Parts: sequence; structure tokens; C-alpha cells
Amino acid sequence: MKFNVGATELNVALHRSGRKSLALIVHPDLSIECRFPLVCSMNTVEEFINSKTHWMQKTLRKIEARPQQTNRTFQEASLQPFLGVEYALKLMTGARVKVQLSDLELTLSCRKPDSPVTVSRILRNWYREQAKRVFKTRLIDCQKLFSGNHSCSGLVIRRMKSRWGSCSSTGVITLNSRLVEYPMGVIDYVIVHELCHLVHFSHNKQFYRLLAEKMPDWRERRAVLSGY
Repeated sequence: MKFNVGATELNVALHRSGRKSLALIVHPDLSIECRFPLVCSMNTVEEFINSKTHWMQKTLRKIEARPQQTNRTFQEASLQPFLGVEYALKLMTGARVKVQLSDLELTLSCRKPDSPVTVSRILRNWYREQAKRVFKTRLIDCQKLFSGNHSCSGLVIRRMKSRWGSCSSTGVITLNSRLVEYPMGVIDYVIVHELCHLVHFSHNKQFYRLLAEKMPDWRERRAVLSGY
């Protein structure tokens, strides 16, 4: 069944079963399914789905904004993103491990440059160290937008599958290490987003009002996350 959600037409797969209630499911691949009882009329199903259009919009946006899995390769000349710029990987044989940026090249020296596993491990460690350096600096600058009463109590950096960032009830902000691949403005957006949670913990109207006050173009910055 086709439904209009805003300016977008969506297909909703209908599944009749022995269940007792109606349920609407948005799958990770953005497909939508409605499950309903055997005795349920199509009018009831259509009314139910129409009543969930706002929820569908919100859920689809949330899934689209999740980190996407990348099939990155680690051979010579493969592209490696860093702060919004793609660098061609240059592999060299060397007695010591060394990673260096120059112009549009990311040069990596190690004993086994022909081993994708070795190169992948070295690059992951390098990205993690760069993330620590960049995120700490950006957090200090972004916190200047807020009063001293709303500073975070700690910063954690790790790889996350379904989030770019999070904020705990104790004020600890966690950032996805993969953010260091994105432009600085996008990193700032995620940090400011989490800092706003120190004032308003849930995504209510007050939260978005504060986010727009601190970062008027936050929607454009957020769009970059789903565009990569």
C-alpha cells in the first residue's frame, strides 16, 4: 500500500497474521511493514498507518543518520577519508611504523605494507589517536557556547555501530571515532548536539530550540552524515 509522508511516497508491505494488535515496523534497509490481525479491515489498517506518519518520518531520519558500514580497501592508492578530505594511500616498506599526511596523500610505512590486515590495524590505531586529538580540541571550543554550569564531565571515544554520539545522565559524552573522517563542522555539530543534552536530556522542543540557538545550520551539518 502506498502512503504519502510529507513530500515522499512510501510503500508499506502488509502482513496479515494471527496477532492481536497492529504494528508498524521500519527495517534497517528503510523498508516498512505493517502487521495486523486476521479480522482487521483494510480501512482500519489504512487509518492506523496514516496516524503513524509523523513517527515514520522521525524513524526514517534516525535510521538514515546512523553510521553506514564502509567496505574500505587498504591497497596502494585506495582512498582514506580524514576530516572531510579523501587521501590516496601510499604504502612504503620501513623498519618503523609511521603514518603521515602530505598534500593529498596518506603515507604509511611498516614492515609488511603488502598485508591489508597489517595496514588496516595500523590505520585504525592512527585514526583513533587523531580522533582523541581533534575531539578534545573541538570539545573545548564548543563548550564555550555554553555556560560553565553545562560542561561535560568526561569524554569517551570509541567505534559505535548505530550512533555518532551519546550523552549519559552523568554528563559523560561518547563520540564515535569514525567522526574524524568527516569535516570539522560535522564533528562540531555532533559535539554541540550532545552538549545540548546536558541542558535538555530528551529530544523535546526545548532541546531543538537550544540546538538552533547554538548552531543555526545544524540541519545542514547533520545532512552531511547521511550523505557520506
